[in-house]
Amino acid sequence: MEPLGVFSSAGTTADLCKKLLSLCKNIKNAAAETDQLRQLVANFQRILTSVEDMRGSPNNTKLKHTHQLSDAIHETQSLLQKLVDELSPASETTHRILRKIRGSSIRWPIERNDILKRIHSLERCMQVIDESLQIDQTNLLLDIDYRTILDKLPVASDAYFDSFDESSKARCLPDTRVDLLQDVSNWAKNPDSHTVFWLNGMAGTGKSTISRTISEVFANENRLGASFFFKRGEADRGGLAKFFTTIAADLVRRQPIFAPQIKEVIEANPGISTKSASDQFKELITKPLSTIPRDSGMMNPIIIVVDALDECDRVKDVELLIQLFSRSSQPASPKLKFFLTSRPELPLRLGFRKIEGTYKDLVLHEVPAAIIESDILKYLEPNDLKLPESWPGNHIIGVLVKMAVPLFIFASTTCRFIADCKHGDPQRQLQRVLHYETKATSSRLDATYLPILDQQLDGLSHSEKAEVAEEFRTIVGTIIILENPLSITALSQILHMSKDAISNRLEMLHSVLDVPSSLDMPTSVTQPHYG
Repeated sequence: MEPLGVFSSAGTTADLCKKLLSLCKNIKNAAAETDQLRQLVANFQRILTSVEDMRGSPNNTKLKHTHQLSDAIHETQSLLQKLVDELSPASETTHRILRKIRGSSIRWPIERNDILKRIHSLERCMQVIDESLQIDQTNLLLDIDYRTILDKLPVASDAYFDSFDESSKARCLPDTRVDLLQDVSNWAKNPDSHTVFWLNGMAGTGKSTISRTISEVFANENRLGASFFFKRGEADRGGLAKFFTTIAADLVRRQPIFAPQIKEVIEANPGISTKSASDQFKELITKPLSTIPRDSGMMNPIIIVVDALDECDRVKDVELLIQLFSRSSQPASPKLKFFLTSRPELPLRLGFRKIEGTYKDLVLHEVPAAIIESDILKYLEPNDLKLPESWPGNHIIGVLVKMAVPLFIFASTTCRFIADCKHGDPQRQLQRVLHYETKATSSRLDATYLPILDQQLDGLSHSEKAEVAEEFRTIVGTIIILENPLSITALSQILHMSKDAISNRLEMLHSVLDVPSSLDMPTSVTQPHYG
C-alpha cells in the first residue's frame, strides 16, 4: 500500500479508538477487561498520532515498511470495528430500553477468554505498528545522514560493482567457478579466517568477473560493505585520491548503521578527504567500525571488495593498501575483511611477501586445468554462442576450449568475434581462430586477437595494408592510451580525421572495443572487463 493509503487507514482506526473508549465508559460489570482495553486503545491513539504526524513529513513517500504498517493497521481496524459493533446498541430506541431495564450501564456482552484473545491480537498489532514506525523513522534519519555524507565526501561513483560502468559487465555463469566461489564464501563467513583474501592471476583469467560476482552475492546476503574497481588511466579510479571516501560512502549506503559514526567524523574533521590515505582509512573506516555497539546485531564479517590492484597508477599506493588492510584485524564485531584481486606483478608479490602469514591467497592460473576446461566449456556451449545446435560440433568446441585454457578472455572474445556476422559468416570467422591453433609459435593472446586484427588487412595490396596499419595505430592507439574514454566526435576533432573514417575503422573491432551506436558516447577497450 502507498503511504497515502496507510495514513487514510490510520485515520479511520483512530476514529474507532474514540468510539470504543466512549462505549467502555458505560460498561460497569467488567472493570478489569475494560480498564485493560482502555489502556490499550489509549496507547493505540498515541501510536496513530505518530502515523498522522508523518503524513506532514516531506519524507513520507520514502517509508519502506508501509506494507507491514498497512497489514497491522487493517487488522487493528477490523478488531476494533468488531468490538464497537458488539458493544454498541442496535439502535437508539434499544439503547433507551436497555438503560431503563439495566440502569445506567451496559453489561459486558463478550466472554472473558474471547476478550483476552482480542486484547492479545491488538497488542501484537500495536507492536508491529510501533516497530515499523521506529524502523522507518530511523531509516529516514540515516537517509539524511547518508545525503550529508555524500555531500561532504568526493566519490568515484563508477568504481562500484553496481555502477553504470560495471553493472553491464560479465558475471560468472551458473555452475561455473563453483569451488572457487565456495572457497571465498567460506572465508568470508568465518570470523576467524585471515583478514585478507588475495585472488591473483594473469591477464584474462577472469578476476574482475569473479569480483563482480562475489560483490553481487555478498550484497544480496547483506555482507558487502563496499566495492572499488580500479581502472588505470581514469582519474577517479586510477589512484587513492577518492578511494577511501568512496569506500566510506558505499559502506554507509550498504550498512546504514555506520552513517551516524561517519557523519560524526566528517563534522569533527571537515577536511578529512584531503588527509593522507592512512588517516582516511583510520578515521572513515576503522574508527567508525570500532564504535558499533556489540549488541547491534551485526555479528557477521563485513566484506570490502577491491578489484584490480595492479590497475592503481602508483606502486607505492598499492603497497600502502596492502599494509593497511593487513593491519586492520580487529577483535570487535563486526569484523572487516578484504577481498582483493590483481595480476601477480612483482611489486604486488613483494607487497604481499611483507605480510606473509596474514592473508589467504588463490592463484587463478594454477587452478587445475580440468576445472578451467569445464567452466570454459559451459561458456562455449552452442546456446551461449547463439549458433545452430549442431554447429560447430563437440570436437571444434573441444579445440577452442584447449586453446582458451586458462584465459576466459579468449572464450569471451572468440564468442563475440564468431557471432559478428557483419564481416564474415560464422564458419569463416571460426576458421580464422582455428588457424592459430596449428601455429606452434602462436601464444594464446595471438590466438585471441590476431584473427580480429588480420581481417582488417584482408584483400589489400601492400601499400593499402601500410595505410590501414598506420590509420589503425593512430585511432586505436589513441583510444588505448587515453586517460578517459572519448567519443568518436571528440576523437575526430583531436586526430583531425573524419567521423566516418574513424567509425569505419572501428566497425570491425566490436569484439575488442566497446563501440556505442552514438557518435557522442565514449569508445573504450573491452579487455579490462574480464580481469
